[in-house]
Amino acid sequence: MSGLYMRIDGIDSFKGMASVPDIAGKKGFFPISSFNVGYSRSIYVAVGAAGDAESGIPALSDVTISREPDAASAILETLFFAPGEKGKTIEIVETRTNTSGDGIQPRRVVSLEEARLSSYSTDAGACSMSLAYTTISITHYFQDAAGKVEKGDVVKFDLKTGKLVSGNQDAKK
Repeated sequence: MSGLYMRIDGIDSFKGMASVPDIAGKKGFFPISSFNVGYSRSIYVAVGAAGDAESGIPALSDVTISREPDAASAILETLFFAPGEKGKTIEIVETRTNTSGDGIQPRRVVSLEEARLSSYSTDAGACSMSLAYTTISITHYFQDAAGKVEKGDVVKFDLKTGKLVSGNQDAKK
């Protein structure tokens, strides 16, 4: 029962939505097949001056998503043509089966603020899209020794300011 799901803030129900009642108390999820996001940074190291490396600003790719067409396709197509003044908050949730086997729980949640569809493509049996955004948050979950899943670190980057808003405190030392 584990899988990948997506939701758009403000759209909690629609005909043909996923049969998952809710994930972490939120509704309105629909299935996706895959997602991808990439980060890169130029690092300049002059020959003979390795201790004086310069780090460039992070570059973040659009988030790409693939999925099968279904009732949510009409919502996504509408948002491509009418994204709204500030876009939407979109969540992508990677899930796992509860240890009790009776439901699902989040493994990782990717939240995109002020997200807009920058591309949308469809053919027989498949849709792909790209999402541009102003802020990305990745919430990580982990399983403790007793098997309980707990919320871990949230890594949040604001593209408008070019700043890391939150992250793992040990890595930031």
